[in-house]
Amino acid sequence: MLVPIIGSAFTLTNLYLSGDLLHSNAKKVKATTSQVRPTPNTQQTPGATQGNQLPAPTSFSKSSDKDLNISLQYPSDWQEGPMDKSGGTVTTGFHPVEKLGIVFVVERIIDSSQVQSADALNQVIISSAGSQLGATKAQPVTSAQTQPTISGTQWTEMDVILSDSQGNESYFASISVLHNKSYYNLAFVLPTSAHDEAMQKYIQPMLNSVQFLS
Repeated sequence: MLVPIIGSAFTLTNLYLSGDLLHSNAKKVKATTSQVRPTPNTQQTPGATQGNQLPAPTSFSKSSDKDLNISLQYPSDWQEGPMDKSGGTVTTGFHPVEKLGIVFVVERIIDSSQVQSADALNQVIISSAGSQLGATKAQPVTSAQTQPTISGTQWTEMDVILSDSQGNESYFASISVLHNKSYYNLAFVLPTSAHDEAMQKYIQPMLNSVQFLS
């Protein structure tokens, strides 16, 4: 029952990549890696590099929707996808105007009876995302935070590195929680080669800004 629900979240933004995130964007970001001198980081994600591959946001805009029941801030030069309010879910997505291989999706599943648990929801989302991104392998990231606190609530997180048959990699994370009888999910995908920088500049500020409206 969950596959169409999760699929709608990624269809919403169409991943703006013509269904080829692992190939086209991994190559684009890796192409700039040779111009960057990595800096030591003992907690760095395997395969990630440090530097200024990605443009820093100059400001943040606010998105808020009563049906999604969430507000958050996102880089002002990013695009917000249309709000999809169909099939018992509410979803929207955010991504840079430049195709950097980064997508941030927010979803509310109004009918909680369709979901067994936050862990189960994460597993389904990761499986669906891997299929849609053409991944042939999903390697769990054991060093990832598993119970982050967002909007004053403890969520459940699962992170994986998705690989295709040619060895291209993307980092994918799914973060879910049951709040007031609805399940919520925050999911993001980004090139593994730029993980630490993307987290610092984009993803972590967005996660820190998430607030439930009720």
